[in-house]
Amino acid sequence: MLVFGSITQINAQTQGTLTFSFTPTAHSPAKHALVVYITNLPGGGGFVKTLNRYCDATTSNYLNTWAAVANCGYQGTPPILNATTSSCITIGAVLGGSLNTYSTVNTSWDGNIYTGFLEYDQTNYVAIEEAWGTGAANHVVRYFSFVKGPAVDDQTTGIANDANFTGISLLWTPNAMATTQFTENPSLKVYPNPSRNGIFNIDFSNQVNNIKVIDMLGKVVYNEIIKADTTDTTKKIDLSSMTNGVYFIKATNDKGTSNYKVILDK
Repeated sequence: MLVFGSITQINAQTQGTLTFSFTPTAHSPAKHALVVYITNLPGGGGFVKTLNRYCDATTSNYLNTWAAVANCGYQGTPPILNATTSSCITIGAVLGGSLNTYSTVNTSWDGNIYTGFLEYDQTNYVAIEEAWGTGAANHVVRYFSFVKGPAVDDQTTGIANDANFTGISLLWTPNAMATTQFTENPSLKVYPNPSRNGIFNIDFSNQVNNIKVIDMLGKVVYNEIIKADTTDTTKKIDLSSMTNGVYFIKATNDKGTSNYKVILDK
């Protein structure tokens, strides 16, 4: 995603479906933790959405790579990342306890970030993290790249097996006529970004019906309906009472929706 200043964002967003499947290789002991998620920066950061997470109290400290990027908290003495804390970003994910069999996992992604926004068209990665104990010898993370965009990315064959995962299949299928350019949707200028006092100014050149601000956990912290007969072309949003961090401004009109990433840094 792009940090937005005083220019209009023009990245495309294509609706579609990613299907992904694989079979983990059996390890000993049988009980293990597993998570599948989308990221756009392999190796750290760039978290997009959790798809599947399987762990419980006995394996809660196994999934450290995912727990670090999914906002999971620390617990215990000494404190360790706990993949079962309520702060973990698992909105829309399939959740379950620790697994006892190494069966085929089938999952899918609708192209949306966990906040409900449609992800921008770019290279993304499906990440698998699996652990059947603590320590590096019992832990593996693997990333599979694909291009989210208006073209099909068919990797249903050809992804190499390794010692931990076999039968890997990945397919990104865009919806027909689903690519949206922001120039057809609400065209806004959002500034300053970052904001040092909590005030964001919004200039829009075409009709906007609704403006929302959503925090990193998906909570709507500002929601304004714009009257159809208004002649206003500017809005001032005051987030000075909010904590510092990343927020998303979501503007909607009859053509569609535009999303803007802004930073509050008082």
